[in-house]
Amino acid sequence: MRENADGALGLTAAQRTQAEENCERADHTVRGQLIGTFHWALVPQNQPITIKPVKADGAGDDVAVRTATKLYDNDDLSLGSTPTAPRTPRWQS
Repeated sequence: MRENADGALGLTAAQRTQAEENCERADHTVRGQLIGTFHWALVPQNQPITIKPVKADGAGDDVAVRTATKLYDNDDLSLGSTPTAPRTPRWQS
């Protein structure tokens, strides 16, 4: 929009300012709606694998941080390293 404000759209300075404010307001509205929309995490558990849905709602704008915090608090996310699977030597396979 900004690239075309003076050229193709032929907006005055006041119209350009109004258009930019409207874009910022719309962006803020959409971001607020997205934050509340994506708040479910699917967590694999056990053998055979089952899926446990976890509602990762809460405060904060960053969906990834909010989800990781919720999973960590519920012990569904471990930040430590896991042991590696034992390797079979090639000559035994």
